[in-house]
Amino acid sequence: MTMKKIGLYLTTLVLAPWVSPVHADPTFPSSLLDWTVITVGGSNYVDVETDNVDAQAYAAPMPNYYDLVGSIGSISNATAYTARDAANLMFRVRVDDQPVAGMSVYAVLLNTDGDDFVDYILQIDDANDLRVEIVQTSTDYGPSSSPTWGGVSQLQNVASNQVTVGAIGTWSQYVLANTALGGDGDYFVDIAISWSDFAAMTSLTGSDQFSVAFATSSQHINLNKDKPDGGWSDLLTVPEPSTWVCVLLPFAGLALRRRCRRA
Repeated sequence: MTMKKIGLYLTTLVLAPWVSPVHADPTFPSSLLDWTVITVGGSNYVDVETDNVDAQAYAAPMPNYYDLVGSIGSISNATAYTARDAANLMFRVRVDDQPVAGMSVYAVLLNTDGDDFVDYILQIDDANDLRVEIVQTSTDYGPSSSPTWGGVSQLQNVASNQVTVGAIGTWSQYVLANTALGGDGDYFVDIAISWSDFAAMTSLTGSDQFSVAFATSSQHINLNKDKPDGGWSDLLTVPEPSTWVCVLLPFAGLALRRRCRRA
């Protein structure tokens, strides 16, 4: 094989992920230090324990595994985090007790167009569809609507308005959080989506920005348990694919040089 052909082959391998969908199972960071705290106004995104915005008496969403919890100050006690790699976007939220399989929906609310409303929901649907999925919303609700966040619903059962991310056991996990903010042992709920699925549904590309909020539910049609306490997070940015190509190209060059020496 000539040097030119080798170079073309290696370049194709490196660039292929950016011209076709990439799906690689996520590896959730094991250390909290490898997660980035999601913020609102520069401070920890916090959902106060034993509350439920929209509930007239502000009663706790029950059972406790529906209750999002966190506190200001230490990053170790924040409610929500994010992480990312070349293939996947990941989120983590803290809940007040160990989740029970087959009983709940944990939702990442996405605002992708800069208005005040929920556009898409990335969720662990462990109550109905039994999968991780991203769905489009069908109503304009958010922090400035009335009731606050209360009418968010989803365009379920319409193929063009939802994307199956993958199996719950692969694209999400429940992990002991080693905190007890309300007296119970807290847990982290982690969820991931590939950048290709994220882009396919939201149409966001490199350098586009979006904001998030978090909620829980006992079913997947609307939000009926813990809803966000306040407004949207500070902006998050979709990475440029070219950033990763620049990282990988030197390795392609190294492989090329080694192959040429053997020829």
